[in-house]
Amino acid sequence: MTKQQLERTDELVDMARDILAGEDPMVQGATIAQLMATFIAGHHPSIRQQARADLLHCIDGLVEIEVEQLIAEKRAPADWRMPDKSTTV
Repeated sequence: MTKQQLERTDELVDMARDILAGEDPMVQGATIAQLMATFIAGHHPSIRQQARADLLHCIDGLVEIEVEQLIAEKRAPADWRMPDKSTTV
């Protein structure tokens, strides 16, 4: 992504946070799920599974970044980090 695209992404995420703030967590999750479904449905059927896999891979990477930010801001405890995959049995 370009720097401009990343900046625009941050702007849109901030707007979405403002919209969803204070909503019931079930409503928040259902809203995000509907947006994700709309995004996937917009892809040709032959690539929907790959688009879904790519999106989930992106989400997995972003969760780690967001958790670190929450911990740095003292909004989550350090044990919210995911276990190191190399030490998991």
